[in-house]
Amino acid sequence: MPIRSRVVAKAVSSSEGRGRLESPPYDPAADVARLMPGDGPIEVTTVDGCGVRGGDVAIKIDVEGGELEVLHGAKETIDAARACAVVIEAHPLVAARTGRDPVECLQFLESIRPFSFLVAETGARISTSAPIPRDGQAEVWNVIGESI
Repeated sequence: MPIRSRVVAKAVSSSEGRGRLESPPYDPAADVARLMPGDGPIEVTTVDGCGVRGGDVAIKIDVEGGELEVLHGAKETIDAARACAVVIEAHPLVAARTGRDPVECLQFLESIRPFSFLVAETGARISTSAPIPRDGQAEVWNVIGESI
């Protein structure tokens, strides 16, 4: 698709700085590592720091528990967008490890502007008044938020 894009070879979070990747104890694979702020070889920025304002914005976030931090660092971008779509991963093991339900990300998005949410895998609409991973759920869901 002919869309304008730019690659930023940095990690994203709620603030700028440096960090390192750390894998959770339940899965030492590199593709499930999460960003640990502080000293480290990885340069960290915010989505807002990339300078995208206005127009249509799509953000896909899969950062193993740091989704809310990324959203905090994208607040101005999301607020200024003409239309906005945000996709986050709702992973039961990550929610258990962090003690943070992915619904907190959806609630934060709604604090910026109105959104509607659905589960990509099922098409089910999601409310921000209940936890996302259900008791005993093992499936990982991708939750799509679309500004309304």
